[in-house]
Amino acid sequence: MSGAAVVLHQFRFDQKVFWRNPAAVFFTALLPLIFLFMLATVFKNSEISGLDVKGATYYVPAILTLAVISATTVKLATNLPAEREAGQLKRVRGTPLPPAAFVAGRVGNSLVISVIMVVLVSVIGR
Repeated sequence: MSGAAVVLHQFRFDQKVFWRNPAAVFFTALLPLIFLFMLATVFKNSEISGLDVKGATYYVPAILTLAVISATTVKLATNLPAEREAGQLKRVRGTPLPPAAFVAGRVGNSLVISVIMVVLVSVIGR
């Protein structure tokens, strides 16, 4: 099995694990959308002082940043120690999976979720 095939397999596994975890989906994908809906509803017609921008438009970049950070940094930083404490990383280390493929699958998963969130927030925020 080639290195790219191993990374792709790990990526698909990480995608399944992410989308089957309701807490991860809520805090990574739904929470930024909820914030966007709340802020856009409350401040939709308010003027931002000094700028010629509506309130709803003003908050979209901040929500985009929240979505990308929660999909990448927070997800990677919180899941790895939790998996280490649960002993899951020790089990993965006992398999023939190279560590680089494990990391590449995780990073690829985070990047795909980030792109999905950027597209969702941009489309909804428009």
